[in-house]
Amino acid sequence: MEMTTLEMEDGAVTALDEKYLNEDERECTQSSSISSKEATVDKEKDLENGDDSHDTNEKLGWILIAFLLVCDIIGSGVLSMPNAAATLGWFPFFFVNTVCVIIACCSGYLLWKLRQALRQTADVHSYPQAMKVIFGDKARMYANANVYPVLFLYVAAFCYTQGSSWYEIFKDESSLPLNFWLLVAGLVSILVIQYRSFEQMALVSTISLVLIMIPIFISFAVIAEQVTDTVNYPVGPRVLFGSAPFDESIVATMDIVYSYSGAVVFFEIMSNMLEVKHFMRALVVSQGSSYVVYCMTGGVVYGLAGDAVWLVSPYIGSLKPGSGKTVAEVMVIMHVALGVIVFANVLIQGVQKWLEPFVKRLIHGKLEDGKRHPVARLTDSSWTARGWWFLWSSSTVLLATLLNIVIPSFQVLLGLIASLISSQTTMIWPGVLDLGHNSIRKKFRKQHILAITLIVLGSAILVLGLYGNVTNIIKGD
Repeated sequence: MEMTTLEMEDGAVTALDEKYLNEDERECTQSSSISSKEATVDKEKDLENGDDSHDTNEKLGWILIAFLLVCDIIGSGVLSMPNAAATLGWFPFFFVNTVCVIIACCSGYLLWKLRQALRQTADVHSYPQAMKVIFGDKARMYANANVYPVLFLYVAAFCYTQGSSWYEIFKDESSLPLNFWLLVAGLVSILVIQYRSFEQMALVSTISLVLIMIPIFISFAVIAEQVTDTVNYPVGPRVLFGSAPFDESIVATMDIVYSYSGAVVFFEIMSNMLEVKHFMRALVVSQGSSYVVYCMTGGVVYGLAGDAVWLVSPYIGSLKPGSGKTVAEVMVIMHVALGVIVFANVLIQGVQKWLEPFVKRLIHGKLEDGKRHPVARLTDSSWTARGWWFLWSSSTVLLATLLNIVIPSFQVLLGLIASLISSQTTMIWPGVLDLGHNSIRKKFRKQHILAITLIVLGSAILVLGLYGNVTNIIKGD
């Protein structure tokens, strides 16, 4: 089949890709691209503000980006899928997963369209910058106040999951408290985060995916064998629709919804692609793969054990003691340790961008031209650059570890705040940014229907998530 091409900034686009471009983008495509002088001025302004995060010289293919996205999406959420299935029943479990994967793809699509539409005037490489371009500095400040705290909470959650898993493995053989293993988890996370470039993160993500798939299949074999012991491991009911109380059903639904919440770093990932026009390929492949893994894990375990009384979350803890459980738990720990890398990297870039120029000024004084001290690129392998990165990464992770140790109810607080922010970054903000860029007053587009739908769904999920978490706090769960 013969295909026409459109001249774009990043190369020729086939007619297959053209269908994703709206009228505004076609007009931009047919006009001249950004001149090298304009691009240089734009980068100089970013450097002057201490923001060179987009100037990393990393141009990854869409396949590596897909692995990075899968690692970003799956995380430890897969471990709660069997309990979600046991609470909701067959139909709601698969239905919610299906709706969530569609929503995630639609959100990513709107963000991709926005970045492509703005590429002639701005190199949007983060949510806060997108907010600034569309709505101004106050919107950027609001985005910063949401994005980086939620990334910090994600890092804290990964560290807590890793530390509690270490504790579960050794609690019968050792008297070491949970706080000790939380500290171990923090130290392990610091070592992992030293892989700071996106290419390195993509390779680590590939290993992380292997490490989660192996224990999943091990757990299937172990559970299939242990349910034959009907005395100690009786099989629970398997129903089309669960009969759990409303608040428990909401919590199970939110567990699934938040398992697809990777949109908070989509702009950073797009900024490191060789051809951003292929982001949708990476997104669909990664979201589809995550959907298959989630449905398979929840469906198989629910099919084997049903709503069993011995089934806990994370479900790996439900396996009977033995070598299978030990191997599975160790691999889950390794997966969680590596899985933190994407969220932590973006978070630490922000911390470094804000604090490093200030610290350098205290040490070295002002620069002669009055500009801020520059921040090293992620691809800079010098010992000085590595030293600064280690300072900010270790400080950030140790702070998260300290909060995990000092605040007993920190995980409850984490869930409450995440429910408020994740629904915004995953659904509400993509719709709001689209409406802000393509005003309905100027011209109504079919895309506006998608944006409004995401805003409505995101608002509903925000309220339901808040209700579920507040109910859990009241119950003391």
